Amino acid sequence: MADQKAVEGEVVRVRKDAQDLEDQITKAEAEKTTRDHAIRSLNDDISELDDLISKLNKEKKFFQVMILSYLDYIIFASFPFAYTNIK
Repeated sequence: MADQKAVEGEVVRVRKDAQDLEDQITKAEAEKTTRDHAIRSLNDDISELDDLISKLNKEKKFFQVMILSYLDYIIFASFPFAYTNIK
């Protein structure tokens, strides 16, 4: 009888341990899902920022070309005047 109660007690303990492990697994899976969602969200943000940086770099290059063009125009436009003032 004592052996049977000891075995039953052991079975109850093992079942409780198994349930505790299942609960830990469920909690870990929920945390993983939450982290995966956060990572996807951050990756989306990074992608959007990369697109914005690319767009801004294109605009920067465009403005650099425009400034150089305007400088060339100003230099070219002022050249005849500078040439006539030398004489």
